[in-house]
Amino acid sequence: MIVITNPVSLKKEVDTINALFANGLDILHIRKPDALPDEIRYLIENINDEYHPKLALHQHHEMASDYYINRLHFNEKARQGFNEGCKLLANKQWIFSTSVHSVESFNELNHAFNYAFLSPVYDSISKPGYRAGFENKDTLKGRNNFAAKLIGLGGINSANCIKTIDVGFDSVAFLGAIWQSENPISEFKKCLEAINNYVQ
Repeated sequence: MIVITNPVSLKKEVDTINALFANGLDILHIRKPDALPDEIRYLIENINDEYHPKLALHQHHEMASDYYINRLHFNEKARQGFNEGCKLLANKQWIFSTSVHSVESFNELNHAFNYAFLSPVYDSISKPGYRAGFENKDTLKGRNNFAAKLIGLGGINSANCIKTIDVGFDSVAFLGAIWQSENPISEFKKCLEAINNYVQ
């Protein structure tokens, strides 16, 4: 299970992040498009050190090695220069991820990518007007890339996360369901319980 940070800072955000990890979160993607490097550093340095290897950076990749972070995310625009960057980073054990909005784009990914978010599966919780597109099995029929894991994103919550995996996604990522909840930890636990019960 993956959680993506809210784009802007929230009250008690660090406390919530540490609690998410303490309750079983696998990976946290730090996505703060407008944040300055010092703001990202402040966030990372206030997340418990033991969780740093479970962090992925969307921006300011250059600070990753300062915190034992080996997960780097590239958006669609940044992915255009990825092949050159990949050569430069080939001597390190990086885990690369990216975002796509079509099965065709997912199929064409460089095989260095370990996983990709495909969105929006359902109408987005965090982005009003961002409409569903991959909520049934027919929409994933054209998938022929199995070198990377396909992660469902967009409108996913405790009520539909299992359906998302049934449709054909390898896993799911949460954003609005967590950060717009009155009790983010409670919502996370519901999601985790649903997935654990499904896997068992």
